[in-house]
Amino acid sequence: MSSAKYPCDLHVHSHFSPDAEAEPDELFQRAKERGLTTLVITDHNTTRHLNVARAAAQKYGLETLEGVEISTRGNTQSVHILGYATRFDRDILEAGLASTIAALNARAQTMIELLRTQSIVDLDFATIAGRQHGAYVGRHEIARAIAA
Repeated sequence: MSSAKYPCDLHVHSHFSPDAEAEPDELFQRAKERGLTTLVITDHNTTRHLNVARAAAQKYGLETLEGVEISTRGNTQSVHILGYATRFDRDILEAGLASTIAALNARAQTMIELLRTQSIVDLDFATIAGRQHGAYVGRHEIARAIAA
């Protein structure tokens, strides 16, 4: 977040993304303190942040849009697509994200099983999933569990 030439940030993550820890309210408060006028939370593969982000924007008098960062694959590379709207059709968006979330959780389970079978660390997918706010277990959460 910076208040440089353009007083907006259109790509931040809250604790609903596996790679961030801040509450949406905290992000909007910091944006306001830094002189931003617009902030959009684009959490990974989830809509869980949308209502609280809208409420926080209103609380701090900032403009916002609904945002999401969708993970997909292009050839052999991971690709992230940013989406913005004044209001998403959440039923359609969540239905589309369901297969992405299932694939990400399957990847996490495979990673955890590999770590366990190689006697690297004994982790449990359900325990990690129960600790996070997002819709799926990401690599960041597995790394945090290993470091704990």
